[in-house]
Amino acid sequence: MVLPLIAQGLTDCLWRVARGESPVRMNLVRGAAVTTVLASQGYPEQPIKGAVITIPSLPPGAMIFHAGTSRGTDGLLRVDGGRVLTATGVAPSFPEAQRISREAAEAVQFDGKIFRQDIGWREAARLEDRRPAGAQQASGRGVSP
Repeated sequence: MVLPLIAQGLTDCLWRVARGESPVRMNLVRGAAVTTVLASQGYPEQPIKGAVITIPSLPPGAMIFHAGTSRGTDGLLRVDGGRVLTATGVAPSFPEAQRISREAAEAVQFDGKIFRQDIGWREAARLEDRRPAGAQQASGRGVSP
């Protein structure tokens, strides 16, 4: 997820390209962004729809993007597809963005919610390999129901 790292210039860039002009530079924010997909039970073959979604207050740096959601006739936000929401964490460092994304994914509630807890593990391992010997920590991987 790179959009949260674009501070300025995206709209102008897209308009220029649409008119056949050269794009302009975009201003980027330094840091990292990690996105975790929250899916519905049964995804991808037969996702279960209709569950009420609760999005609580999120940690600083967290954003929620909607995908498979809709408003029910009762006005409540509901699951309406397999890939329901994404929880994005933005922070100065990759491990911190990864933590924020995971915390946001855990905070959102709906029956049948599933998401991977190992998002970004390859990048985390790559960063860990670059750390000095003795400063490395083990990382866990898994899927959370």
